[in-house]
Amino acid sequence: MGFQMNQSDSNRRRPPSIDSLLRKTDSYPIPRLLRKRLIQDLLRVWQQEHSLPDTAFIEAAIGSHLERIEKGHLQPVINATGVVLHTNMGRAPFHMDLCVHVNQSLIGYNSLELDLNTGKRGKRGALVEKALAVLTCSESATVVNNCASALILILSACKLKDRREVLVSRSELVQIGGGFRIPEILESAGLQLKEIGTTNRTHINDYKKSITDETALILKVHQSNFYMDGFVESASIKDLAELAKSQQIPFAVDLGSGALIHTASHFGIEEEPTPESIVQKGADMVCFSGDKLMAGPQAGIIVGKETWIERLKSNPFFRALRPDKMVLSALEFTVQKHLESKNDPESPKLPDLPAYELLSQSRQNLKDRADAILKASNCRTVDLNIIETDSEVGGGTMPRTRMASIAIEVSIQSIKPDTIARSFRECHPPVIGYVQQGSFRLNLRTIFSDQDETISACIQQIEEKLVLRSSKEA
Repeated sequence: MGFQMNQSDSNRRRPPSIDSLLRKTDSYPIPRLLRKRLIQDLLRVWQQEHSLPDTAFIEAAIGSHLERIEKGHLQPVINATGVVLHTNMGRAPFHMDLCVHVNQSLIGYNSLELDLNTGKRGKRGALVEKALAVLTCSESATVVNNCASALILILSACKLKDRREVLVSRSELVQIGGGFRIPEILESAGLQLKEIGTTNRTHINDYKKSITDETALILKVHQSNFYMDGFVESASIKDLAELAKSQQIPFAVDLGSGALIHTASHFGIEEEPTPESIVQKGADMVCFSGDKLMAGPQAGIIVGKETWIERLKSNPFFRALRPDKMVLSALEFTVQKHLESKNDPESPKLPDLPAYELLSQSRQNLKDRADAILKASNCRTVDLNIIETDSEVGGGTMPRTRMASIAIEVSIQSIKPDTIARSFRECHPPVIGYVQQGSFRLNLRTIFSDQDETISACIQQIEEKLVLRSSKEA
């Protein structure tokens, strides 16, 4: 694209025909119509810059461009970053059995909105909603396509002609993934934000003094993607619920992370509030994500009082936000795993879900696996070292939590860490590690044990590839 030449030479030169370029790129697994558009776009840029290269350069550049585009399709990768709920890699990983369940329920037609007892139209997701209500000890529940949608639906349902103010603490005006900010979400729902308290301290009296005849909702947003320390204070869920009830104003909590298990007892990390605990303290509505600490598919789940859940579902906006058959099927599997783990109330188990498997691994187990990977790799020129490090929960949850982990440090003399990182991304499947303190690392926390052999094979391939390239350059 930075190719420059004499403008008169460029003006005389004519680009190769689209048909000839299509024939030369037939080997790329990209549909012909899409390839044609991509080729036309590149040629157009060169022509607009008056810098049309020669045919050989054009063909090579188009080949490189198509290779980059082809890598853009959704495909499996190995997460070696140490971030368990990695937003860029789909957050909570799926169980193989979940994929089988979804596949079996989606082949051909299915009973998405069919009542098999009557043969008439049924309610979408009715069983999942009931199961979610049971799981969170709530009166009722419903599902939309993500947590931001859940919040918008709650705001839309609470908005009245003469009540448009939403009370939110200044310390909770957060920005969530993708650049979306809580104030902007409020404004998009046609509501007015009323900031309560100060950045670091908000008392219950601050809410009491701010309630007027225009107050439509008291909203509390869990600080799931950041934390404040020091001289800080916030009003409790219980106090806010009691205040809202006394003033006949709805009270909603955006919990975000959606932990349905006790993170402290299961993983030895800080305790994350559960939807059940928030409902028990009196919140009318609680919304949270399905693909974070719930360890399921992307979904926005709302639980709480039946009168308010029914009001949400009768809102005209609800239809635009409801999930499709694939999400409901995956969510059905996930909820069932959670319920099965509670079959013995006296001794609840950890649900059999991949994210929990990763979170619960001990450092010693990771060290043993790292030793086995190094032994299987049998490298001569690649320097592999096992180091102690840490890992994160990720996905905008538990920002101060760090879990002890093990990483394999990969280095090759005279080859930069970024080059090594790129080579791992070119493996099949791509391996996504990270560069830290001047070295490339593979964090074992987020690599499944059945992927260890693939990691060893990839290290061997990279040794052959990079060392061969290095010797040729020398």
